[in-house]
Amino acid sequence: MKTLIQVKIYSLEKKLFFAILMVLAQNVYSQKFKTNNIARYDSASAIIEINKLYKMLLTSDNLGEIATKYTQDPGSFKNNGIIQKLSFDMFDEGFQYHIKNLKIGEISKPFETIFGWHIAKVLEIDSEKKYLIQHVLIMYM
Repeated sequence: MKTLIQVKIYSLEKKLFFAILMVLAQNVYSQKFKTNNIARYDSASAIIEINKLYKMLLTSDNLGEIATKYTQDPGSFKNNGIIQKLSFDMFDEGFQYHIKNLKIGEISKPFETIFGWHIAKVLEIDSEKKYLIQHVLIMYM
């Protein structure tokens, strides 16, 4: 693929982009792309739920099965929680912070981003530095 134009995205623009994306994701989630987990969480109950899922992972190590059943990410729940390959800089800064030091196959501890609470696993980093990530997301309002 040939790059025709390069655009520098600044931190504030990136934060605004992801904030808008989160609002859109919540609207999509609530309107037509329901996942297998249709529960509504507030901040406290989201923390309880993500910690429950993390404890399940410590004994089963099957993030795909847990993501399919519990994630609230409408874009990845039908694919075992796998997000399409993306360049590292395309992830939210909070997500970047928590996945940058993960070894391939390692599962993160629960962490929060503007989208909600996550548990993530790096499945692959290709030669173009694109990441294949599997995750579970619990959103809260």
